[in-house]
Amino acid sequence: MLTLRYLILVAASTAATAAVVAAVLLAMQYADPYTRTVAESIAAEKVASSPRPLTLQTFKAYYIFEDGKWVLRRNISESPHLPVYILAVGQCEYPTALLNKTYTHNNATVHVTYCSYVLPTVEVKEVVEVRHFAAICREGTRFTTEVYVQQLLLATIPMVVKLVLVKC
Repeated sequence: MLTLRYLILVAASTAATAAVVAAVLLAMQYADPYTRTVAESIAAEKVASSPRPLTLQTFKAYYIFEDGKWVLRRNISESPHLPVYILAVGQCEYPTALLNKTYTHNNATVHVTYCSYVLPTVEVKEVVEVRHFAAICREGTRFTTEVYVQQLLLATIPMVVKLVLVKC
């Protein structure tokens, strides 16, 4: 009788674990594949397309130089700061949870259900290279990028700022 009880307990816990794993995998897979593909193509500065119209939004943020590193924030501070744009593909809200971090080319896209964000990046080399994205249209099915580069000096910090404009 005790063995049967343990067997039922093991089977139930295995089924519960499988259900949780399936739910998590489904949630991860359910990130809209069109927004994901378009966001990753835009981040790579390539042409992207979708079989259905996708909404683009641009949110303003700031990269702030604090404690020897660049941090993405919503508001400015007394520290040297650079206004940048966050590009959102799909049904998106302001990405508050993605702030207070530094993003590079390796982690510039973040995907959630029905939304993908292309975040501004900072690469510290001989000069600080900042790349950010802005949409000049609201909705489309084919997206192209156009890059504008500017060199500047921000509080004695030499910088190269690359703005990637997204056209529909």
